[in-house]
Amino acid sequence: MLLHGEKCSLRSVGSKDIDTILLWENDSEVRRFGDSEKIFTREDIETFVRNQQYDIAATEQQRFMIDIPDGRSIGAIDLFDYDGSTAGIGILVYARADRRKGYAADALRTLIRYARNLRISVLHASVAADNTASLRLFGSCGFVRSGESDGTVRFEMRL
Repeated sequence: MLLHGEKCSLRSVGSKDIDTILLWENDSEVRRFGDSEKIFTREDIETFVRNQQYDIAATEQQRFMIDIPDGRSIGAIDLFDYDGSTAGIGILVYARADRRKGYAADALRTLIRYARNLRISVLHASVAADNTASLRLFGSCGFVRSGESDGTVRFEMRL
């Protein structure tokens, strides 16, 4: 699947992305902002990528790679905990050099449009309270704060 934004495209993950995803998922700086402290094995990532061929209704999760016009994959954006009407959303632009260029906002807006097509009525996100870039990102894309606890700010968007 390929979704087009103004600055980037979102595409389904494939086997060529395994090494990249493995690197990103196990980077301690990335894990610091995520929900899991788990270290992933290559087998874990291969299984995850293989399962991405199935419909989101079966897997409850869908990941897209964020590709920019020069052909590079600069990050990933996920729908997770999908239950037919709600889903969580998470995003990563990996390299600092690729941040603050509007790619994350474009990817987020593109995924919001896709979520509407899936008839998702509520998107939610959890952001570390010290992750100021992500706090700004979700706020600028129409998410509203719905709570805060344990150093995490929760956002919600009704579609």
